[in-house]
Amino acid sequence: MVFLVLLSLAANFAKTLGDFSSLNERTARRLETLASAIALRVEDRAKVVDQTFLAVGDAIETGALSDKKLRQIAMHERENLGNVSIAVLDSDNRVLASSIPHADLNDAWLETLRGATAKLPAIAQPVHHESRWDVLFIREHRGRAGMADMRIVVAVPVDQGVVSSVRLPPGTTALVLNPDDRVIGHYPSTLAVENGSVYPVDGLRTHGPTPSTYYAISAQDGRKHLKTMHGIAVGDSGEYWELELGYAVDEYRAPWLHSLYLALLGMTIEFTLLVAGVVMLRREKRLLEQIETWSGFVSTIVRNIPTPIALVSVDTGKIALANEGLSAIFGPRAQVGERFSTLFANPSNWTDSGVWDNSEPMAMLTSAGPVQMIVRCTRLLDHTSEAEGKGLVLVTLLDVSKQCAQIIELRTEADFDALTKLPNRRNFTRASERAVAHARQGGGELAVLAVDLDHFKRVNDTWGHAAGDRVLEVVAERIRAALRDRDFPARLGGEEFAVILQGATSRHAHSIAERIRCAVAGTPIALGDGQSIRVTMSIGIATYRYGEPDLAAAQARADRALYYAKASGRNRVAADDDLSACERDARETAP
Repeated sequence: MVFLVLLSLAANFAKTLGDFSSLNERTARRLETLASAIALRVEDRAKVVDQTFLAVGDAIETGALSDKKLRQIAMHERENLGNVSIAVLDSDNRVLASSIPHADLNDAWLETLRGATAKLPAIAQPVHHESRWDVLFIREHRGRAGMADMRIVVAVPVDQGVVSSVRLPPGTTALVLNPDDRVIGHYPSTLAVENGSVYPVDGLRTHGPTPSTYYAISAQDGRKHLKTMHGIAVGDSGEYWELELGYAVDEYRAPWLHSLYLALLGMTIEFTLLVAGVVMLRREKRLLEQIETWSGFVSTIVRNIPTPIALVSVDTGKIALANEGLSAIFGPRAQVGERFSTLFANPSNWTDSGVWDNSEPMAMLTSAGPVQMIVRCTRLLDHTSEAEGKGLVLVTLLDVSKQCAQIIELRTEADFDALTKLPNRRNFTRASERAVAHARQGGGELAVLAVDLDHFKRVNDTWGHAAGDRVLEVVAERIRAALRDRDFPARLGGEEFAVILQGATSRHAHSIAERIRCAVAGTPIALGDGQSIRVTMSIGIATYRYGEPDLAAAQARADRALYYAKASGRNRVAADDDLSACERDARETAP
């Protein structure tokens, strides 16, 4: 008996050590996942900056460059980039146009521009501007002769929400560094580091639980952190930022330490009971009677506990004991002597579950239908059956069907617009990547539509935002109804929509766009108070050109065609090909 108790203490201690190692590894995996999520958010912002450069470049090439045009572009991207500032300068750093008053251009801008020559055509540097920190993106614009004639400057405010919206646990620190090891942004705001400063190198590093993590004493708070580094691709410029994400060791290990103290207390109590049992051997008979009584209580509890429990033979895979909770859920298939594997939707899953503890949900067939359950297995060996393949497995089941459904629902909400039920911008971005990959592999033609409601602000101002929401819902339904099964519509924000047309030539895309426009303009939209209104939309068309790395350039051409349709009177469809032809004719007939 003494040996068994000591063995139990050793097993508990070994389990505690195993839990410690597992805790560190799980935390490292979570840290890597959080770093990937933050990097994706920053990369999304960088892609929007690239779109802003394209819009400014179009304004320069079309002769539309002005302070007003840059303010329009800045307002258009405010939802994604915040209070962004844009300026265009000549090669001598003289301001040609700016979205903010020329006198407000900070000296830090000009200082950065003077030192940026070696890093052009792309650079990103932190600068202090109007009591805030901005990230300064600079690109050269090249004229028709291929020579750099202008510089486009986009200043994006540092947005801590990109990091904090990922719901980082307490004790987490995050730093975004440019290639010069200067701090672009940090989290939390109380971190002892300044934006624009050179980040000091950590002290001695030791290997972490996973290959991409390490332990180090943080230079900011002096605490030991588990850290990981993640590269961030900044648009199409080829520049990479570094994300350093750290988690204070004493924060995430605190619950484990609490459990350790409880386990030590439990082991102390168990050892004390052992000593007391040895001292009271002469009272063996009474103790045996008490044990028998308590054994009956435990057996009663096991049989009546709501949690499904079973003892399964490792040798035969058959149920040796099943409580009422298991029988109530699975019916006759959970009786003693039945194979436990028949309770699974895929019986082969039991082979893996019987070997080690499985933390992933598995589909099981209950009397009420399939459910998702966590299967916990504990190997039980008696003193005569210690050979491999012998003994029993204690199996407990936990129904997590509701949690799995909630996870699916959350993933759906993250990819679809709540109002129109159309895919959102993030979903559209992934779909465009798949569409371009398909087209580049010989999948045929590819076109994109840029769709925007005409005078939508008047709808909100005249009938209210509830009516505006109703208009967006109906317009989304009509867009979806006018498309083919393989087309991909999305709401990019506000009254702005986009459609990916796989396998569609410019002529086919024009036909589909006209079908959408007529569907929206042809029938009034009924409001909830008995009134009805008519709305129209303008649509720009562009086709993907073989060799382009993504759909961004085609979207920019579609936006340009959309602007042309707006300028031509609205409620019409314009194609980038037609617009290019008109521009060529205008150049040929110019004196």
